[in-house]
Amino acid sequence: MTKNLNHYHVHTTWNEVLDGISLKNKKYLITGANIGLGKESAKAILSHEGYVVLTVRTEEKKQQLYTELSSQFDDALFEIKLLDLSSLNDIRRFVKQIILEDVKLDGILANAGVMATDFKLTVDGFEQQFGINHLGHFLLINKLTPCLLKGARVVMMTSGAHRLSNVDLDDPNFNHRPYSRWTAYGQSKSANVLFAFEFDRRWKDYNIRAFAVAPGIVLDTNLHLHLQHDDFKELAEKQDTNKVPVKSLSAGVATQIMALCHPEFADKGGIFLEHCSYSQINEDTRQGTGVIPWVLDVAFGQKLWHLSEEMVNETFTEYAKLKSEVSYGELAHNRLPQSKKISLTGIEFKTENAVIEIFFDQKSCTIEGYHQQGIFIPKEANYEAVEVRNNLFFVDLLFPEHTEITLSIALDFTTNKALFILTQYQPKSLPDHSKPIPLKLASNYQQYFTPAIILTGNHKGLS
Repeated sequence: MTKNLNHYHVHTTWNEVLDGISLKNKKYLITGANIGLGKESAKAILSHEGYVVLTVRTEEKKQQLYTELSSQFDDALFEIKLLDLSSLNDIRRFVKQIILEDVKLDGILANAGVMATDFKLTVDGFEQQFGINHLGHFLLINKLTPCLLKGARVVMMTSGAHRLSNVDLDDPNFNHRPYSRWTAYGQSKSANVLFAFEFDRRWKDYNIRAFAVAPGIVLDTNLHLHLQHDDFKELAEKQDTNKVPVKSLSAGVATQIMALCHPEFADKGGIFLEHCSYSQINEDTRQGTGVIPWVLDVAFGQKLWHLSEEMVNETFTEYAKLKSEVSYGELAHNRLPQSKKISLTGIEFKTENAVIEIFFDQKSCTIEGYHQQGIFIPKEANYEAVEVRNNLFFVDLLFPEHTEITLSIALDFTTNKALFILTQYQPKSLPDHSKPIPLKLASNYQQYFTPAIILTGNHKGLS
C-alpha cells in the first residue's frame, strides 16, 4: 500500500516510495543510465516489473550495463541504446529510431548530465554543460512527444546548484564573459527547471506533465570525480552546502522515482521537488536548498524556450496541439476519410536525389525530406491508408484546407517499391476563398511522380 507523502523525509529510499506500487506494463526512458542515479533508477523500476529503455554514450558502457542488469533482472524488461546528448545529429538519429520502433512511453527521466567541467564546446558549438544538460534534453524530449502516452511524465534532473546562476540569454555559451565552471553548471540547472515548467505549461491540457527534481548531495556518483579540491573553493564562496544532507544512492533517487511513478503525482506537474517533498521558495542564493524565484518566471521561461529553438534550429509549437486531434472539418473540402486504416509508425524511402522519412501518429504524420521545386509542401498532414491487396497500400496525405496540393503514396511491401504522386492545382488566377468554390478543371492540375525504394519501416495490418 502506498504511503502519504507526509511519511517521506530526506532519507526516504526508493524502496519506500515504490512500496505497494506495481509498474507492470509501464515503459520509461532514462538518459545517462550506466552509472549513479540513472542506473539506480533503472533498478528501482525493474524491481517493480517496469520496462526501461536506457541510454549510454558508448558501446563499452552498453555492454558493461547489460552484464550488470542481466545478472539481476530479466533482460526482456530492458533495452540499452546508444545516445550522445552532446550531438544534435545523434539525438535526431536516436529519436528516428525510437519512432520507427513504435515505442510508447509512460515517462522520461532526463538524468544524464555533466557537472562543473572545464570549458569545452560541443560538436555543435555550445558550451558543454548548457549543451548537454539543457539543449540536448530540450531537443530530445520535444522530438519524443509523439511517443508519450497520455498521463506520461517528464522528470528533469536539476540541482540545488541551480541557485548559483540564472540563464544568460545574451551569452549562454560564455563567448563574451569569463568562464566559471560553477556559474555554467548553475545556468544549465536553472535551464532544466525553466524547461520543465514551460513544457508542463504547453502539454498539461493533454495530461502530459513535467517536474523538476533536485536529488540533493549523493556521493555515490561519478559527477564530481574529475574535480580537484581547489575546484570546490569557488562553490564554497558562492553557496554553503554544509547544511545540505548527504544521501545514500537509494535515497538520492527516491525523489525522481516519486515524480516519475508515484500515484500522488498522476495529475500534477510544473512542480519542483526535493527530499521527497515539495520544495519551498528560498531567495537566499547562499543556501543550498529550495527553489530560487527566477526559475518561476513564466515569461523568462518562454524566452529561454525560443532561444533554445534558435540554437537547435528547430521550432516546437507554442501551444501544443496533438496532431491526432485535427478534425476532418479542417481538411480540404474535396477529401473524404476512408473507412479502413493501416497501423503505421514510420517509413524511410530512398529516391534518386533524397531520403524521405514519414512518421505516423494515430491520424497524422510528419514528412521530412520530400521536396518539389517551387512547391510548398506542409511538414504535417492527416492521412488515410487503404489496403488494395496483400502488402499493397495507398496512403493519402490530407493537408489543411486551401492547400492547393494533394499527395498520395503507393506502397508495395512485397517489392519494397513506392511511388509518390503529387498533384498541384494551378488556377489561372488565385481563388477567392470568400466565394463558393468553383469547379476545378482537369486542365488546371499538374502531377509529379517520384519513384522510391522502401528502406525501412513496418506495418501491422489493418486496424
